[in-house]
Amino acid sequence: MDCRTYLQAGWILYGKNRPYPNPNNGDRTKEEYVTFRSHFGTEPIMCVELWTQLDPENDDDFPVGVKPEHLLWALYHMRVYNVQRVEDKFLKSDRKTVRKWIWIFIRKMSTLTLDLILWSNRLEGGPSPIPNHTAALDCTQCPLQEQTPFSKDWSGHKFGKKAAVNYEMCTSITTGWIVWVSGPYPAGAWPDRNIFDRDLIYELEIGEKLLADSGYTGRDTYITISNLFEVDPIKKKAKAREEQTNGRFKAFRILTTKFREDVGLHHHVFHAIAAIVQLEIQTGVALTYSVV
Repeated sequence: MDCRTYLQAGWILYGKNRPYPNPNNGDRTKEEYVTFRSHFGTEPIMCVELWTQLDPENDDDFPVGVKPEHLLWALYHMRVYNVQRVEDKFLKSDRKTVRKWIWIFIRKMSTLTLDLILWSNRLEGGPSPIPNHTAALDCTQCPLQEQTPFSKDWSGHKFGKKAAVNYEMCTSITTGWIVWVSGPYPAGAWPDRNIFDRDLIYELEIGEKLLADSGYTGRDTYITISNLFEVDPIKKKAKAREEQTNGRFKAFRILTTKFREDVGLHHHVFHAIAAIVQLEIQTGVALTYSVV
């Protein structure tokens, strides 16, 4: 598989009637890369990387007949998250087939985080530029359809008390890599500080601290508060880079639109996107910057 394989597969899904443009024609090729990312949320080279990591042709969890376009179906579903009839028309297949391949790939992509996102990676890349601080911490909420029966446990303050789930994420201050993802938690019952107290607090070494916002006030032994008014340039960059990474997640509309499917499937989606964003950062597809 190469980039052209996915560009051509995307070209067919767009419904283009003319032949795929010659890759030596610079302007048209650049246009196609932009169009590709707008539909699938990442670059063709990342599709090659994901296919290599997943190895569908040699994994018994993938049914016979798996094709590169099935990976694009899953990416399109997460990137655009359109109504079913529009999605089925774009993907040129029936709902049963579309749903089958989408969730096979999303579930398998989510398992990549087991090897890609490791807490020990916060120590990679040399000493932290902020003494004793190894990572920037934040939580992000994703909206859901109202759950039945109704419970305030799901009420997320970021969505006007509407149903949501909360995820915890850390990025390394030294490398910018994602080093911790935890969740989902019902947003009303699990505010940011409670999630931190559940697991992550026990992962910190003696004297180790994290950067976080005011949602973690009261945990001064473990967390240094850094907000929009931060004056230390290194801390400000570290938090800004963490927010930038968070923004890459939100490029996939499935995380910003009310999730219409079983809430039990949401963690597969979030972790699949975490794997994609992590691979983009590690391979240099998504350029990040040094905080120094």
